[in-house]
Amino acid sequence: MDPRSAVEVRAATDEEEAVSPPIAGEVTIAEGPRPVGRLAGLGSEVIKRSPTVAQTAFATRRALKAAGIIFLVVVFVLALIGQPRRIIDEVETKANLMSALFLVGLVLVVLEDHVGVNKSAIMLMVSATMWTFLAVGFHPHESHQNHEALKEELERGLKDVGAIILFLLPAMGVVESIDHFDGFALV
Repeated sequence: MDPRSAVEVRAATDEEEAVSPPIAGEVTIAEGPRPVGRLAGLGSEVIKRSPTVAQTAFATRRALKAAGIIFLVVVFVLALIGQPRRIIDEVETKANLMSALFLVGLVLVVLEDHVGVNKSAIMLMVSATMWTFLAVGFHPHESHQNHEALKEELERGLKDVGAIILFLLPAMGVVESIDHFDGFALV
């Protein structure tokens, strides 16, 4: 076994301890309270190191989850109150913010297993934030013309999304049926 790979742990009997030293890369631990082999003298130092790594990983996952969700919520609240007007009205700033929203959502979806948030929940939050931000940009409360422009944009978006869903649902049904009857086993 390569010393850099996973360490094999086994219980050593008193006879093995006296007769043969541990093989390179192998760690032996006595069944009693005293460690033998390469762990002799280390005591609880080995145990203390592992929880620290686990705690750091947990804290990193939680921080990533919190940062992503806080970003989505802040942009959503800014869109709801319609401020700052500069962000909502400037085309380039709006495009950059929409791209950032999408990328944050995509990163959270990719890291779903590590972050612990459902993909559906993330994408619903991202889509609600993006649609709200887009709708506020039309300023529908200021004039009837802006209201009509928003209405047309929402209808067009609903038609586009509906067309995609109506295409994907039967396609996913066909794939699921083929999988159910082990059709992919031949491939």
